[in-house]
Order: sequence, then C-alpha cells, then structure tokens
Amino acid sequence: MELFPYRGFRPFQKEVHDAVYRGLLEEKPVLINAPTGLGKTAAVLTATLRYLLDTETSVHYVVRTRAELEPPVRELSKILNRGVDLDHVVIKSRQDMCCHSSLKKLDYLEFLAECRLLKRMGRCAYYPPREVQAPLMSVSTYVKFLCASQSCPYEYARQKMSGAQLVISTYYYVFGREHADLRDRVVIIDEAHSLFDAVTQLHSIVLSEGDLRTAYKEAKKYGFLDEAAKIYRLLTFIKRSAGAVDVGDVLGLAADLDLENAIWEITKRKTEEKVNPYTPLLLVKELRDALRGRLRYYAEVRGENLAKTLVLYPLDPTALIKESLRGVKNVVYISGTLPVSIFAESLALSDFVKLDISFSDFIPRHNYLSIIDVGVTTKFEERTEEMHLRIAERLATAINLSPGGVLAMFPSYDVMKGVRKYLKISIPHWYEGPQEVDWENLP
Repeated sequence: MELFPYRGFRPFQKEVHDAVYRGLLEEKPVLINAPTGLGKTAAVLTATLRYLLDTETSVHYVVRTRAELEPPVRELSKILNRGVDLDHVVIKSRQDMCCHSSLKKLDYLEFLAECRLLKRMGRCAYYPPREVQAPLMSVSTYVKFLCASQSCPYEYARQKMSGAQLVISTYYYVFGREHADLRDRVVIIDEAHSLFDAVTQLHSIVLSEGDLRTAYKEAKKYGFLDEAAKIYRLLTFIKRSAGAVDVGDVLGLAADLDLENAIWEITKRKTEEKVNPYTPLLLVKELRDALRGRLRYYAEVRGENLAKTLVLYPLDPTALIKESLRGVKNVVYISGTLPVSIFAESLALSDFVKLDISFSDFIPRHNYLSIIDVGVTTKFEERTEEMHLRIAERLATAINLSPGGVLAMFPSYDVMKGVRKYLKISIPHWYEGPQEVDWENLP
C-alpha cells in the first residue's frame, strides 16, 4: 500500500523519507535538518508508519506546542484516508481538551482542582469516557466529536495511549514529570532545536510572592499555624532576595514543610464551602518535592517590590532528556533550524543517520533577499496588539512591492492570527489552517 498522502514527492521529500526509513531499519538515531515548507512532516510520518507496519513497532510523535499538533494530525488524516488501519490517539493538556467551556477560563491549577472535584462527585457528564471511534480530520474536530459523544477527550486519550500504535502529543507526555511509557517505541521529536529549552521549562519551578502570600493566609485561616509560620519565613526570604540565591537556603526553609494533611483538609473544607477547592499550598509542595528529589537546580529571585518570583531551573536538561528516552527503540529528531553536529554532541550521539539540507539548497540564493527589521519582534512577552499591527503593516508593504507570489512564514499560529486581523492586502491570499488549501484547484 502506498502511504505517501500526495501524488508525488516534492524536492528533497524523498531524501527525508529515505533517511528516516534507513535509520529506523539500521536502529540508528536520525537527525533531519530541513527548511520549513519543504514537507518534512509528511515525509517523516510516512517513513515511520511504513516502518511501523513492517515491524509492528509503535510510534510516539511529539511537538512542542498545542498549535504544532495540527500538521502531523493533518498528514495522518490523509494517510488514514488511503485505507490504512491504525490505532491512534491525539493528546494535549487536560484543560485544552475539556468539554466544559466555562472551566477553560480558570487558571490551570484551579481548573485541575475543579476537574477532580467534578469527577469525584460524579457531576461530570463526560466522565468516565466512552469507547467510541473518533474520526481524525483536525485536533479541534477530534475533540468536538468526543465531547458530542459524551466522552472526555483527555481521559479517552489517556486510556488509549499505552495500547495505541501511534500517539501524537505535546512534549509534556514524553519529557514532563509524569511522562508516558515509551519502552520499545520509536519517538519522533519535532522542532528538536527547541528541545533543551522546552525541557528546562517543563522542569522549572515557579513560585510567586502572591502565591506564597495566599498560601500563608489559607494555612493560617484553616488552623495550620506551624505550616503558616514556615511559609511566612519563605515569603520573607523571597521578599528580601534578588538575583541568584543559594538552593541550600531555599531547601532549608522548605524541606521540613508538612503539607499533605493541610492540603487535604483545606481542599475538603473549600469543597464544603462550595468554592473552588484549589489551594496554592500545592505550589509550595511542588517546590518542596523538587528540592527533595534527585535533580539539581539553579535558583534565582526575579522581579521587584511586591511582584517577586522564586524560580528554580534544572541544571542539566541533557540528563532529563536521556532519562525520558531511556528504553525507547529509536529516536528521530527533526527541525528546520537544527545545528546537527552541535546537537549530536550535546546528546553524545556518535553513530547516527543525518540529513542536513540548507535553506540555499531548498531555495536558490538568487531567489531571495534577506532583510532584518529591528523595529518589530515576535518575542512572546512583546506580542501586543500594537506589535501585531506593526508587523502587519510591514508585511503588507513587502507583499504589495513584490512582483510575484509571497510566502509569509510565522513562528506560531497565534502570531499569524494576531497579525492576520490587521493585514490589508488586495491580491488573492490564503492562510494555513486545519483545512489545507487545495492548491491545484485554486481559482
């Protein structure tokens, strides 16, 4: 059966497909660096599923963000439409997959507390999940179908993960604190250039002055005075600190906190009071447990005055990556900006299959002009409406001055959506989304 979901390979797609399949057959890690727009996802997924069907080896495909789930899901949908019978599952965060729209407005930890309460009291109409066959066209339709079937999409996916032939998920389910069982699976890591930063973020501990102040007040209110006093000492330490701090000092303040009983009792009392049962003592417990564990951290206090935050970063993300991938059958690393040699050295990879396609290989040098505009940025903390407007104005100018077609690449779907509403252009234009454009039948 022909798995590739298109009429033929585009330039370099066949090379990507063959490199991945060869690496899997030889049981060697695969490192693919190829420009965005080449069609890596379809080529890699086709090669990996071919290997899956040949060897009955399960596959876990991971992306960094929830928006990045769409391309592999879209390509998988097309492959399934060719008659491939494959047990698959898609999973992202519990809140993103929740059928209760009102709960999506809560802070994540408040949401988790409310979710647990609804399940425990038997008041969630979608739990336990039902056994249904969810069609796959896009992530949103997948979730909507399960909700319409009265089946919690998240719990449905969690139940199916261990037995699924193909899992598509965000990084959390491979590199988070509670990762999936990956033994004897092939793992595909998309956007691999961001792996070290993503793992660092997943294992960082963040505790704000405001969270600590609320934790102190709740411990005091509900009668846990010893814990309240210890939390207050930690709060005072953060208020008086700035920059790098000694992890040992933080450990000395948090290590002997006895929080389990306090959390249980406060959660129960809040439930009886018919308020959200979340308590920020959970964050203090997370800090304590992290300091008691095997990981080594770097600690610093950021911010000023009443807005200070204690942050702990893991010192060695490489060790976390290796631990998460322990026992896997093989790994395929793919990216559009992967420094192959440095990346391989960082993970101590010596015998591997690589394919390194430069941008100038994909698009001839005489076909593009490089211009750096220092007046705009897509840094997360600076993604304001004003910035989106400025990007849109510059992009419209570039498009209107170009004699031919223009391909605009955005760092994320969120940025594209933010810019799109301000973009005013008169020529025909299309945006990538869950439903891919049929390029051959455009007017």
